[in-house]
Amino acid sequence: MSEYKELMALKEKAMSRRRDVIFDNDGGDGFYYSSETKPEDLLRSRTVPALDAGVDTYVYTTGWGFGIGLHDSKVGSVLTTKRGIAKDNKTGDFLKLGTDCLRITSEYVKKRGVEFFWGMRMNDTHDAGYDNIHMDGNKFKQENPDVWFGKGIKHGAYTAVDYKSEKVREFALAYIMDTVDRYDIDGVFLDFFRHPIFFRSNAMGEKATEEETNLMTDFMEKVYLAMNERRLRDQKYYLIAVRVPDSVEYSLAIGLDIEKWLKKGLVDLFSVASYLQFNDWTYSADLAKKYDVPVYPSLDESRVQDAYSRYKRNCLKAYYGRIMHVWDSGCNGVFMFNNSGLKDPYHNVVPNNWFLDDAGDFRKALEVTARGKDFVNTLSKRYFTSFRGSGRVAGGSLPHARYINIPVLNRKEPIETYKGPANSIPIRISDDLDENRKNRIVPKATFFMTISEQPNDLQIRCNGIPLSYEFTYLQDENADTGQYLLKGILPDGSLR
Repeated sequence: MSEYKELMALKEKAMSRRRDVIFDNDGGDGFYYSSETKPEDLLRSRTVPALDAGVDTYVYTTGWGFGIGLHDSKVGSVLTTKRGIAKDNKTGDFLKLGTDCLRITSEYVKKRGVEFFWGMRMNDTHDAGYDNIHMDGNKFKQENPDVWFGKGIKHGAYTAVDYKSEKVREFALAYIMDTVDRYDIDGVFLDFFRHPIFFRSNAMGEKATEEETNLMTDFMEKVYLAMNERRLRDQKYYLIAVRVPDSVEYSLAIGLDIEKWLKKGLVDLFSVASYLQFNDWTYSADLAKKYDVPVYPSLDESRVQDAYSRYKRNCLKAYYGRIMHVWDSGCNGVFMFNNSGLKDPYHNVVPNNWFLDDAGDFRKALEVTARGKDFVNTLSKRYFTSFRGSGRVAGGSLPHARYINIPVLNRKEPIETYKGPANSIPIRISDDLDENRKNRIVPKATFFMTISEQPNDLQIRCNGIPLSYEFTYLQDENADTGQYLLKGILPDGSLR
């Protein structure tokens, strides 16, 4: 059998697994519990609940700055500091026991029969904050200050590295393959949308050049070829997954030619979106079908700038609406990142919070997601014209507003309406209303809207049907004036 046929046979076997729900715990669970240094304590924090909920694929991210992380890399450095945010860091303690968080988690997940990916943030810049504790012992960055973006940039973090440098690309490749060689994993998850800035051109406000984009594609090809060597050696098809923007155009602007990656077969499955969303999920579903690669929208938390709006979104019922969108669009499944904005730790500080008592957490969300679309269809949920708004990227990024093709409406980004032609605001409701009616579940839909002036002459319609409403005045402690909250019942038949 030729090497190509051998690889394709291995790939077919690997791709045949069920992947309806993928969970990335986002790393750092070794920071955030303060009990004894025991493997079972680490696992109890996030891993056991996720697996008990029915996750198909588990991603464990260990990076906390390009070149340094929480696993015992022989290429990069290991973050063992116990200062600041890392005061409860168990990494060094586990090393003394002859193990680390990645090995503990990998062995447990594999024992449970669940697929396991190691995750790498491709230009992690956590080291730009937290009093620079993540720079402790980062040998690569300390020895190569010339690859940093440095001071004087317009976008991104000064500690980000420039992938135009061959040193950076070679280090990243070696770091990835060292993990493949030394840990029991089923694949790698390369996160290009957690701090998505890779070139100084972007940092200075310019689009990535053709040369830079080609260098990144070349890097991905080298990862693919190196992985093929391990696939043949181990007779196991290690999968390559990536997280990228849900926009071919914006991806190209930051140096990621994702369509070429898919066409060349460099990616086995991919996740889209992160801090922001550019298109309806059908856009990514169509792209995935074009190249026969599974796609999983990433359901990160809302980062709209208005606290009142944000806390309305970060809850279980809003999450249920979001996963219905994913299923309705034709994507292959749900990718839950971290806690997907559930149980917002600050939601209690906001007055008039609709979701004060039922924000929920990732455990409940995963359990419900694993039960599937038909079950979620029967649940109460909340929909928004825009969940993420225009988005805000931690660490900064190339400006992205002009690439967004979906509504960004929220209290921080309102629209103006005048007497005369109506404003049309799309909102996608993905419930199967006919199926619910067949099962004698009668939907009752309530709409909410905030406006800045008294709505005496405001007329509202849904699909052409006039809506009646009542309103109350909300005093906003963080603004000079309050707003009016409109509330009304949508009559049966107004939703389609």
